[in-house]
Amino acid sequence: MLVRKVLPLWYRLVYRAFDVYAGTPSLAPDFYVRKGMKRSKIARWVQGIDLRFIESTPPCEDRRLGSLQRPLIAVVGRLHSEKLPRDALAIFLACVAKGHPGSLIFIGDGPERTCLQREAAKHGLDERVIFVGAQSSQNVIALMKFCDMMIAPMQGSALVEAMACGLAIVAYDHETHRHHIKDGSNGRLVPHRDIAAAAQALADLLTNPSERKRLGASARAYIEREFSYEKMVDIMNDGFVRAMKMANESRSPARSLSRHLRDFS
Repeated sequence: MLVRKVLPLWYRLVYRAFDVYAGTPSLAPDFYVRKGMKRSKIARWVQGIDLRFIESTPPCEDRRLGSLQRPLIAVVGRLHSEKLPRDALAIFLACVAKGHPGSLIFIGDGPERTCLQREAAKHGLDERVIFVGAQSSQNVIALMKFCDMMIAPMQGSALVEAMACGLAIVAYDHETHRHHIKDGSNGRLVPHRDIAAAAQALADLLTNPSERKRLGASARAYIEREFSYEKMVDIMNDGFVRAMKMANESRSPARSLSRHLRDFS
């Protein structure tokens, strides 16, 4: 309750006081504009990714995965309700009910884990639904590279990392996912929280290895094109470069502070 009372005041101060907003999720700027930001102050920002790190990650050595039924489907993120891990399991269960192959790997941990394990056991899928727990960044990348596909109910940086790993992805259609994935081109988008549609998209890929490879290769090509090391350096530094330029152009720190206080009032 205290956080909810304080945050609006914090937004009002921070969103009006500074010249540039670096680190704002500019894929959805309207939310922040409604909070008080000026759109012209929002610097470029994307989920950070370093292809050199992904390419240098050694192969997965988790022996638990060696005997799993393929294709392997990754779900990455905290096992918390806001990340919709139950949806991912429900999508997989719908495919299994129709006789499709594959195993589901939850990469991450959280309060939903016990419930998810219980649901998988209820359907007799203890050996096809695996929980590897929280992992280091390197291990997460290694695990994704070991998998064939991904279910993405609610992803952030893990989405672009999975694309960089060449995974065929079935994702809910919302702003962040839609920014990177074009349905049928470098992944599959289905209506948000539509488990039946997601299960059908997943089933189509489970039975079509060549389509999985095509989407995975297209996803990787997108990341190489849009997230090269040189582009990432430029994008991530945009806000700081703009802020330094404004600081150099300012006539005096005192006048700049006076202007900020006037804007806030």
